[in-house]
Amino acid sequence: MDKSKAAALIEEQRRRWRSHAPDMALAYRAERVYLGLATMEVCIASALVALNLHAGLFVRIVAPAGFVVGAALLYWQSRRFSQARKLMSGAEGMRDFHSAD
Repeated sequence: MDKSKAAALIEEQRRRWRSHAPDMALAYRAERVYLGLATMEVCIASALVALNLHAGLFVRIVAPAGFVVGAALLYWQSRRFSQARKLMSGAEGMRDFHSAD
């Protein structure tokens, strides 16, 4: 991702949320929101697996798989905003929600 793609991503999110916040604040908020939603989807998928041990095929496999795919897409979107923040700030050592430290 380069700076022009990062700016386009933030501008798209600004239109989606109808926000007038600064770019860094908007990217930080979007990163947190998408990561939180991804975590919630993983929790829902694991709860469906744990609660429906004797249900049919759809409830046991297909429904949790849909939540896992949704969580992967939301996590990917969160990573895109993390990369955009890193590019916009110019700091290589910047911490994000995805770092292991």
